[in-house]
Amino acid sequence: MAMNIFVLGPAGCGKTTFVHNFSSFLRSKGYEAKVVNLDPGVKKLIYSPSWDVRELITVEKLMEDFNLGPNGALVKAMDFVSNSLEAIAKKIPDEADFVLFDTPGQMEVFAFREIGPKIVEKFWPSMAIFLIDGEMLRSISDFVVFYLVSIATEMRLGIDTVKVVNKSDLIKNFDKSILMDMRKLKKKLDEESGIVADLSKQLTELLEKVLPAARIPFISSIKNTGFDEVFDLVYEIKCTCGDLT
Repeated sequence: MAMNIFVLGPAGCGKTTFVHNFSSFLRSKGYEAKVVNLDPGVKKLIYSPSWDVRELITVEKLMEDFNLGPNGALVKAMDFVSNSLEAIAKKIPDEADFVLFDTPGQMEVFAFREIGPKIVEKFWPSMAIFLIDGEMLRSISDFVVFYLVSIATEMRLGIDTVKVVNKSDLIKNFDKSILMDMRKLKKKLDEESGIVADLSKQLTELLEKVLPAARIPFISSIKNTGFDEVFDLVYEIKCTCGDLT
């Protein structure tokens, strides 16, 4: 039975590139990996999906038919998908080792609406990979914000989620070792100021409980670096080890 992997993250974090290159990485290790596109608004794909939601519905067509803006059309498209899961399930490959789902660029329409939990429940066993956009990490406070979003997404979907910092090749002046040492993290937060920094400081007790429970790979989907560490975490979940320390 395939392990279904939902690739999540904010718009522009590199989901499609990750799905394309990580699926190739899995095949290079001898696994059968399939890819499914769940983004009805994407114009062009860099991979050939085993199934493409645009065969069923597209944002562009809904915009024309119902005189909707892109966001309204995307919501309507995903609601349509939510009501068509039985038919869709018959088209999704289940004989592979891994099936990677490329989710919509606007993450919230998948993670925080009805469609996300429903489709995750339908395609079981499943897990998620949440991509944090490394290019947007200007401070430790930024990381705290994105990490909390990933936790909220994990709670909403109810599946094991591997948190990954993508675009590591574009990160400047960010010491990733800080994320592995709560004392360093707290000290670094003390050096920052502003509303976000103040809130982040108050959340360190929560982070102290959740951060040590997970390794956080720093990867580059473009340069294919860090995939081995991501695979190790994925494999642990696939084997139901449940230990991400």
